[in-house]
Amino acid sequence: GGAACRYFAPGCPAELATELQQHLELWQAGAPVRLEQRELAISWAESAVQFRDEVLRIAAAEAASRSTDSVAAAASSQL
Repeated sequence: GGAACRYFAPGCPAELATELQQHLELWQAGAPVRLEQRELAISWAESAVQFRDEVLRIAAAEAASRSTDSVAAAASSQL
């Protein structure tokens, strides 16, 4: 998204809160806070698809990790 996005570290709600506060302050001051569609790198629909796919990828990785941990724990208990 380049300059068209506000970024914050995942798992860091304080950074998200700071970005939202800055955005609100810009808006209240009358500064432009929205880019025109033609200026955006991708559409909202494309962004939503990318977000969904990333959430599913992370969920699958977490599930695989839990499965691997369960197998390793079961194997260790047999020793």
